[in-house]
Amino acid sequence: MEVTFDVCIGEEERQRFLYEASSVSTTAVQDAFAHIDSSKGEGGAEDKARISEAILEHIPGGFKGLDSLLFAAMRDVLLRLQQEAEAEARAEAGGTLATEEAVDSAFDAATQLRQQGRLEEAAALWPEVIAGYEALEGPTGRNALTAKMNYAGVLQNQGKLQDAGRVMLEVIEGQTAALGANHANTLLSKGNYAYVLQLQGNLEAAGRLYLEVIEGKTAVLGANHANTLLSNGNYAIVLQQQGKLEEAGRLYLEVIEGKTAVLGTNHAGTLREKGGYAIVLQQQGKLEEAERVCREVIEGQTAALGAGHTSTLMTKGNIALVLSMRGELDAADALNTEATGGLLAALGYARQLVILFAGPRYSNRAAMDKSEEGLASALAFCSGRAWLGAEHPFTLWVAARETGPVGELSDALTTTT
Repeated sequence: MEVTFDVCIGEEERQRFLYEASSVSTTAVQDAFAHIDSSKGEGGAEDKARISEAILEHIPGGFKGLDSLLFAAMRDVLLRLQQEAEAEARAEAGGTLATEEAVDSAFDAATQLRQQGRLEEAAALWPEVIAGYEALEGPTGRNALTAKMNYAGVLQNQGKLQDAGRVMLEVIEGQTAALGANHANTLLSKGNYAYVLQLQGNLEAAGRLYLEVIEGKTAVLGANHANTLLSNGNYAIVLQQQGKLEEAGRLYLEVIEGKTAVLGTNHAGTLREKGGYAIVLQQQGKLEEAERVCREVIEGQTAALGAGHTSTLMTKGNIALVLSMRGELDAADALNTEATGGLLAALGYARQLVILFAGPRYSNRAAMDKSEEGLASALAFCSGRAWLGAEHPFTLWVAARETGPVGELSDALTTTT
């Protein structure tokens, strides 16, 4: 059954929707959509009932599917409205972004393009937005620097890490001059640049910059502030990637203690650090302790996020890897199937990323018992790596977690396929 649903909105609703939905917050967008008077559409409530019935009958997840459908429609509507607003403001400014209204409208449109993954269009628009703000307020104006950092984010999403880093350095220089080295915005930009360095494999430079950020945040916010602890957790990941596992483990424990006190045991931030610590334990060969910590994380994630949340499923996959390293292959396969199936259901559009996630788990089995299933999955893992590229951030993330048989087998398969 094909269902269409057209909503006609007047100028008042259009402006309210555009204003309230111009936020990165999913909740804000959903609230804004709820304010639209759908009774102006043909059929009104009858159309809504027909859609609900069709969703319940044909889309898995029932009204959860309906929410997803509406949210997808909202994003399309929002982008169209923002592009219309940009075109109107640009026309009033003589076809340029010479007025604040025109630049603001283009900023909103570029933001939506990025959020919807239309990166080439976003990358083409951001330089024009930057030039517009620089003409209005100078190169170190707040809006100009914010637009530059957004542009750097698009370049990072495109995998253009050198270009992203160059733009981020320009932003940091401007923010340092205008706001000071320890201003919250400057420190945030430094943290973003440190992450780009990390993705590039420049771990020494990334570590030094994270320490600089931690020092600044400690001076301004205090050692136990959530933002300071977040940067400490990021530095722990760098230490882990450098193979400094004892040092990384100690820092993770400090961060976990701090976040537990500030945020609570089951806060997503606390659970994130616990998950990182479990991986360190796994890399150290402390498999029983790693499993125990992973199960604590799953318990917290299930309570806070739900059993089907992607973070919960990823942690289940980590336990599967620990079990396979201990030789408990049947239990590992069962848990990995549950985790991978859930991820595919949640991230069907990102199937190759799920393959990259699941591949190492099955690769371990292939290395241990040479099963056809394990070898086939390991080959899929390596083809997924080839699809994304060896330097893709997700490939690097997976590679950083490969230990023992996984790394050896995936290297061998990459050579032979």
